[in-house]
Amino acid sequence: MTAEQELRRLLDLMAKLRDPRDGCAWDRAQDFGSIAPFTIAIAPIHMHKSATLRAAAEALYVRLKAEGLDVLFYDRNERPGVMFADLELIGIPHRLVLGDRGLERGTVEYKGRTDETAQDLPLEDAIALIKNQLLAG
Repeated sequence: MTAEQELRRLLDLMAKLRDPRDGCAWDRAQDFGSIAPFTIAIAPIHMHKSATLRAAAEALYVRLKAEGLDVLFYDRNERPGVMFADLELIGIPHRLVLGDRGLERGTVEYKGRTDETAQDLPLEDAIALIKNQLLAG
């Protein structure tokens, strides 16, 4: 068996151990160490229609990267359902969703990969929450 085949078997086994229903759930801080491709995804909804939203999403990306986090900036022009499905299939442990309405309220939507529901939180608290989740994990 080649090294590539062995790696594929190992990844398949790890994915099955977690029994994800809608894609992989690679935990960063436990189970398999840092196997997740990214720690967090930023998903700005309809960013292509709003310069303000793009600027806020890019600023959040820069701040998260400055904290040493592996961040995926989802900049594809897709509907929210497609965005969320993509991110769940990849298995990124944390997701921050930005939208125009949330920005008006100063909030961002946070959802952990294995959480059943998302929660709105102040945009300024997003980085601290992610760091706390990683430390707790």
